[in-house]
Amino acid sequence: MGGQRVDGNIISFLKDIFSEETFDKFEQEHPTELLKLKCDIANLKSYDTDVTIWCPLNLKEIASQRQSMECYFEGVRGVKWEDGAIMIEKQQLRRFFDNSLRAIENNIKQIVKNTELRIEYMLLVGGYSQSPTLLEFMKKHFGSRHKILCPDEPQVAILKGAIIYGKKPTVVKSRISTLTYGFATSITFNESVHKGKSKYVNSLGDEYCDVVFEKLVSKGESVLCDELRVFTRWPVDPTQTAMRFRFYSTKRQNVKFVDDWGVECIGSLSVGMPNTDKGMSRKVRLEVKFGSTEMKATATDLEDFKTKSVTFDFMSK
Repeated sequence: MGGQRVDGNIISFLKDIFSEETFDKFEQEHPTELLKLKCDIANLKSYDTDVTIWCPLNLKEIASQRQSMECYFEGVRGVKWEDGAIMIEKQQLRRFFDNSLRAIENNIKQIVKNTELRIEYMLLVGGYSQSPTLLEFMKKHFGSRHKILCPDEPQVAILKGAIIYGKKPTVVKSRISTLTYGFATSITFNESVHKGKSKYVNSLGDEYCDVVFEKLVSKGESVLCDELRVFTRWPVDPTQTAMRFRFYSTKRQNVKFVDDWGVECIGSLSVGMPNTDKGMSRKVRLEVKFGSTEMKATATDLEDFKTKSVTFDFMSK
């Protein structure tokens, strides 16, 4: 989505000009020159004018074995060969940003749709934020409703932010969940709703669907750091001596069952329930605490207050 996509577009453009075979040979045989070329390409994002890339000597030598360098650029729009350099016109340079900017626009539009959020500022940081093309795009598409800001040293801002966060994690008040999280629960089996789904029959002959997805947090939902969500569950069998919680994540906004497509198990925990005197009237409390980068689930048997805990990553996608 970001600056690396722009860089990739330029590399692909060069491969189209020189051919995959020629460029692949250059990549394999001259990695040092390739690294220098990639650094030069990364710097192009800081310009909104005609630009020049000096062609690596060995790329030129490999390509020249097939035809003259001028021939490679005949009929190529917005670019030309001139004295050992590749000249790229401003409009062609801007075309390399197109799919990156569209992806950024779509992603931000999805975020601002969230009615729970009140976004006043959009802060651009990192190397890509030094691009005048990106800044112009952000102001054009979002500047009327939000203030678009960019610090003097946007790359250093990331480093400073990491240091501040390391010293004081509470500086981050909330996070947007990148996935939907939930856990498997059991409810009375209903043939019209649960047909074809996993069925559990207890010692009394009662039937339960044991793959129902109970949602903890939705994708795109704002979650406060250290926010606690509490659930109460009961055993599905009077002789049950343990309760197991299986936790899942998915990129989908809404799912009904843990065996639906795109739902992945991320872990589980089991808490003992040795005292069965109250049969199915016993309670287990599940507490899920959302930290800044992880969430912690704790299950407690409310008869003897035995607990078990497990921690999951709350940042991965």
